Amino acid sequence: MSYLKIKNLISKLDSFSLHIKDVEIKKGSFFGVLGYSGAGKSTLLNLICGLEKQDSGSILLEDKDITNIPAHKREIAYVFQNSLLFEGLNVKENLAYLLTAKSIQKHKHEKIIEDALSDCDASKLIQRDISTLSGGEKQRVAIAMALMFKPKLLILDEPFSNLDTSLKIKMRTFLKMLIKKHNITAIMVTHDKDDAFELCDQMVLLSQGKIIQKGTPKELYENPASPKCAQYFGLENIFYGNIKNNMFSCNNFSLFINYEDIQNIVLIIPFNAITIDTSKIDDEDVEIESMIFTEGRWKNRLKNGIVFFSMEKLKNNIKIIIDEKRLIIKENNND
Repeated sequence: MSYLKIKNLISKLDSFSLHIKDVEIKKGSFFGVLGYSGAGKSTLLNLICGLEKQDSGSILLEDKDITNIPAHKREIAYVFQNSLLFEGLNVKENLAYLLTAKSIQKHKHEKIIEDALSDCDASKLIQRDISTLSGGEKQRVAIAMALMFKPKLLILDEPFSNLDTSLKIKMRTFLKMLIKKHNITAIMVTHDKDDAFELCDQMVLLSQGKIIQKGTPKELYENPASPKCAQYFGLENIFYGNIKNNMFSCNNFSLFINYEDIQNIVLIIPFNAITIDTSKIDDEDVEIESMIFTEGRWKNRLKNGIVFFSMEKLKNNIKIIIDEKRLIIKENNND
């Protein structure tokens, strides 16, 4: 059963138009919204929260239509890219200020604040001034503030974009545990595929205001709907050509494929479709053009344009074996 349901949501602003035909999110799931800058990610979140007004369509939360309900009555918490905390006040004063603004009785403040900070492993920060906190500490406090009111939905807009790599890894781990512990339903906007792959159960990829693919991280990575989707998730082996007599041919190389004859197709070779035979051969097509050490492994680019990874630094001439079953073949729609 869907916990959040979006149907034919349309929002137009100047030359930009967002049209989300159908999204359903289950309770307790971590849902990702991905896409390049200008794809409509933040606009979608703002519509869900009620911070922007849609032109048409509907948003249902727990089967209740919240499309025209004011933002402050939707029971949705929003954690922005920047923490939006008041400098000059300490952590406790920041949280207490929001409780007062929400007309929560003062005698209840102490426990609510303590519980929220404890959940976010931020109790030791309670007397710290906001100006003295690191980026990661500010995000923990902002999340604690968002969870004080037990929202039905937690929205996160690029929550790690201002953090360095080590802090980002820690925050991913923390957030994943927090979501699971409290069975929170969360939606996160991110342009970072690593954030999405580590945290999300389901995701959508937006482009120019529309969903171009949705599914699990595994589904989007292993079966991209188009070259644009493949490129977004870092797949570099994208080749345009034809198949005739079981041979795929493009400008760079030819490859045996047990497939019907077809013109003008896109062949995507996932990294996991390539294995290495280290025996030397003299074929120019398999000469390595470049080798770069990155993230604990070697990234190799052959002169024919094929890219693959290896744990060891390879010799100049190698033989690769491509698993035909893992190849992805798409029609070339010039996207």
